[in-house]
Amino acid sequence: MKPTKQLQEKLEALFKVLEFKVRYEKGSFKSGYCIIEEQNVVVINKFFPMESKVGALIEILRQVEVDETKLDENERKLLHKVRQTEIQL
Repeated sequence: MKPTKQLQEKLEALFKVLEFKVRYEKGSFKSGYCIIEEQNVVVINKFFPMESKVGALIEILRQVEVDETKLDENERKLLHKVRQTEIQL
């Protein structure tokens, strides 16, 4: 799975379906991102290159609980692919 702008957009759309807000802001996050679980907000360092943003989105999807009933078949496939494959940075 290669990090591309198209993959980034698909992941952002997946977060939206899962009722998470993805924000790109400056910050001093040790991991480059922050999850505010009570508010379903993901904040990613806006100064990250696109590849690192995609990597952070994937890492977050692997950590958060997901209600797969909210997903259509294509979104479910993307989620399973994200969770099972390694990203090439």
